[in-house]
Amino acid sequence: MQISSNEIAWRGGKVVLVLPLPGVKQTPPDSPQLQALYAKLEGARSGGAAVAPRLPAADYHQCPRGTSVRWYCFYQNRDWNENVAGRRLQWSDPHCDEVMDFEVYSFAGQTSSWVNTGFLEVTVWDDSVHRLWTEAPNSLSAYVGSSNNDQARFFEACA
Repeated sequence: MQISSNEIAWRGGKVVLVLPLPGVKQTPPDSPQLQALYAKLEGARSGGAAVAPRLPAADYHQCPRGTSVRWYCFYQNRDWNENVAGRRLQWSDPHCDEVMDFEVYSFAGQTSSWVNTGFLEVTVWDDSVHRLWTEAPNSLSAYVGSSNNDQARFFEACA
């Protein structure tokens, strides 16, 4: 579903793609509509009404970190798209029983940096299903390295 002019969501809002706007040199902050989606997911997970996620003071490079909903994000460019406009693809749910294919979201061969604000361990593979890297819970990487850059094709996220 289209959330805003530059945001698309799948799987009930548990997968989000944020796109840069044409002519803009940096990826814009999350729209009010996307922030409302985060609040709705927080409320559903905590069993209450939609609430705005409380974010800690730490900088997660626009990768959300709610109280009960944690996210893991993949960025098109190194340094979390901070110096150039780029796409961000993010998930909030575990995927232990199914390997996710970046190609479904037009993101295969696009990852240069990542953030994992959650409790899951994320493992990423290339086209040949060779492990590229593993993301520990509550970790991040400004650059996946020259040998892994733009090689990600599949991932799994498990507790």
